Amino acid sequence: MPLRSCVFAIKGNSLDDGPGIRSVVFFKGCPLSCAWCHNPEGMRPGPELAWDEEACVTGCTRCLEACPEGAILVQDGPPGPVRRAGTGVPGRWPGTMLSSRPPGPVLNVSARFRERLTSFRNRVTGRTKSRSRSASAGIVQKEEQGRHVGKQAPRVLVDRARCTRCGLCADACPSGALSRVGQEMTAGDILAAILPDRPFFDRSGGGVTLSGGEPTSQMNSAGELARRLKRAGIHVLLETCGLFRLEAFDRVLYPHLDLVYFDIKLMDTGKHERWCGTGNKTILRNFVEIYQRACTGGVAVLPRVPLVPGITDTEENLSAIATFLRDNGVAQVVLMPYNPLWPAKRRRLGMPPPAGWVPPSHWMTRDRMAACRSHFHGIQVDE
Repeated sequence: MPLRSCVFAIKGNSLDDGPGIRSVVFFKGCPLSCAWCHNPEGMRPGPELAWDEEACVTGCTRCLEACPEGAILVQDGPPGPVRRAGTGVPGRWPGTMLSSRPPGPVLNVSARFRERLTSFRNRVTGRTKSRSRSASAGIVQKEEQGRHVGKQAPRVLVDRARCTRCGLCADACPSGALSRVGQEMTAGDILAAILPDRPFFDRSGGGVTLSGGEPTSQMNSAGELARRLKRAGIHVLLETCGLFRLEAFDRVLYPHLDLVYFDIKLMDTGKHERWCGTGNKTILRNFVEIYQRACTGGVAVLPRVPLVPGITDTEENLSAIATFLRDNGVAQVVLMPYNPLWPAKRRRLGMPPPAGWVPPSHWMTRDRMAACRSHFHGIQVDE
């Protein structure tokens, strides 16, 4: 039986994930839980459900009718007791929810909303625009807003404790407000999606980038994909957090790689555990091992440092990373500026905000980037 990967997106025509024009395969699942993760849809293994509140159309109940588990609720009005839609039975507000707002009473939709469906169907034709998706498995990107009418507009809520992630509600959703995140695919499925872009790889010196999430969390299926890409003569790049079993990596994935982008976030293991969920000893040990191989003819390795205000961009941390790189003979590093767009993704996935930290909502300035670069004297710094 062919190996299957859980992939949340396949992005073509990428210019930011390695040399040339590339296709990027985003694997689900990661051993880290970085507070600032720019792709939170890749953190959890397995398929998920995302909900874009701004795209949810007032008066629609198609998702509620499609859900076989009773996991869809509809909330209307100010905060109050929760009642599961269509039952009239009091229920406990789910601890993990798709809406970040407090609940109001849940409507019995069997009569009231059905009366609205006719007018809704007439309205939606002129108001629902095409929406962009990532390989039909990713989070819906917002292209229009303001679908809710009035302060008391009903909102869909999903009880994740009941949800089995069957995706029937997303299939029934006419506006794309509910979407599947994650799709099981074989290496053959992924190749079929990628190979039409082969002429762009060949002309630009590009190829395929394995990203995520963390591709090594699905080591065997990622290795099978890399093997088939390598056999086809396509350049293969791995983006990794570095937390993997080196023995399995060497056996399954490493022989099929052309380049590794290796992220180094925090040098202090206590802070790494605080902000990323686990210590960094294995990560640093793996970096030293595969970088030393690169120096003697092995797969090329390029370290990258994500710059997160107040966490990874401190003078103490950047100076420690620079010292570590110099001690290991590293001549080049990539500094990745902070991206403030990720909190909206967490909300759509029903993930709570990071504890003990208010994420900055602004991009890094040129002056701040220059200050970060100054710690890496003697090392070529790219952005």
